[in-house]
Amino acid sequence: MLAFAIICSCAASDSVAVAQDGRNADVNQVFPAVYRFSDLPVFTADGQFYPKLMMRMIRAMTSPSDWEEGGGKSTYTSYPQNLCLVISTHRQNHDKITKMLNEIRSHRAAVRSGEHGEPADADESPS
Repeated sequence: MLAFAIICSCAASDSVAVAQDGRNADVNQVFPAVYRFSDLPVFTADGQFYPKLMMRMIRAMTSPSDWEEGGGKSTYTSYPQNLCLVISTHRQNHDKITKMLNEIRSHRAAVRSGEHGEPADADESPS
């Protein structure tokens, strides 16, 4: 039942849904959160959902030893049908992940709007 709720919240969420209230948890307690990736660069050239590069960045930005691959307890599961990941880790890593994803989204929005000195439309030429 919890897995179904996580999947449903992933489809409906704008960015992140925490499946368990981690605010009152022990700082080392691992708990799941759903991260939506539909607006991030996690797709192959043919449009397939491929979040592995983003997960490499997340593992590198947090402590690599926290993840199963490094002997830790943190895990992730991909849900391509909903373009999201369920990431189970502790509060500090969730905070770092959320911050990183928000920064990527902000940067992408700024580039699209031309705030970084680049034209908003590639066909525009400076006058």
